[in-house]
Amino acid sequence: MLSTRLLTTSFGVESFAVYAVVVSILASLPFADLGLGAGVVNATSDFHGGRIDRGALQTVLRTTVSALSIVSCVLIACAAGLFASGSWPSLLAIPSMGMGDSFAASFSLACVAASIPLGLGTRIYQGLQRTQTATALTFVGVGVQVATLGVVFLFHLPAWTYAIGPALALLLTNAFTMILALRAIGIATGQIFVPSRTIDLGQYGFSKSAIPYLITLLGVTLTLQMQRIFLSHASTPDEVASFSFAAQFSVAITSVVTLSSINLWPKFRDLQSAGALSQSTILRFVRMYTVVGVAFGAISATAAYCLAAFVTNGSVVVSLVTAATSGLSIFAWSVTRPAVMFLNSPSGFWLQAAWALPCAVTAVILTLTLGATMGAAGAFLASSIAVFTFTFAPLTIHSLRQIRRPR
Repeated sequence: MLSTRLLTTSFGVESFAVYAVVVSILASLPFADLGLGAGVVNATSDFHGGRIDRGALQTVLRTTVSALSIVSCVLIACAAGLFASGSWPSLLAIPSMGMGDSFAASFSLACVAASIPLGLGTRIYQGLQRTQTATALTFVGVGVQVATLGVVFLFHLPAWTYAIGPALALLLTNAFTMILALRAIGIATGQIFVPSRTIDLGQYGFSKSAIPYLITLLGVTLTLQMQRIFLSHASTPDEVASFSFAAQFSVAITSVVTLSSINLWPKFRDLQSAGALSQSTILRFVRMYTVVGVAFGAISATAAYCLAAFVTNGSVVVSLVTAATSGLSIFAWSVTRPAVMFLNSPSGFWLQAAWALPCAVTAVILTLTLGATMGAAGAFLASSIAVFTFTFAPLTIHSLRQIRRPR
């Protein structure tokens, strides 16, 4: 929010739009772990529940870190190549991007790359049913961003330097979280960051969970987190800025809803293993997250609509329709949480992957079409329609049917 104020008042709305699109690169982190994070959550949950020992968990972690380190190196090379070739302006559909903006984009992608294996710390906490700890550790990133922003502002650095803070915050937060998560499960850091001689993850491997989870995360990223880039192709910088301002609230609240629901993953897994999970349990959580979605959606929409003029000094306008549809997107995402957290078995992951593809395709097509006519509101509406149609309805129905019959 502070970055928004400084950028819009000092550099104008177009600089803020460029900043917002560059920072959206950080949203690529969730699917960059090849879906192996799902296996780590399940392995940690099984360790926490006494179904596997510490040695087995350590093997899963070491193998996963080795595989993801290779991905990190490839992405860092891609970041360097995109900067050297000057490809960022075409890729992000922002012809006005300068050399500094391109450097910020490559730096952001490099930080995402380096954060991939370190991001497993959050997955470990999820498996331990301690998501609140991982959430609290995000304040490390807030501190880094504030410190970086202070340096940029005091020394009157150019607009592109504002994007350095979020990228650096992501990297340092994941590193700190990983160190503490390993301590929580009693495994030394040096035992994990050692090259593994095998890529066999057994029941937590690629075909069991990683591939379908990767497809699902890619679908979610295209549906919800990359819309600024799609909107920049379909609409104007003013609409991108409007969307980005409203998204500061909707994305933050969606993250809170997601983190609060992740504890349901190991909880449902334990209840299912004990034969104690019923349809009424799922429906109870659906009702709860319906209320959460309505309440948080209303708060987000109100904040975006009322604060835009004040924070940006009138540079960015968030219409009532844009604010309302941003709240609708939170509601749509919230009601999916119980079913998504229940479907954590290999077959459940594949089912989510199957529905994630039409969800993503629909969201992208609708963002490009509705974004061209409705601007920012069209992008929010596109994701809401896609999530309701291809995630909430089919996954909730399947979850209730699956609980009714033996697994």
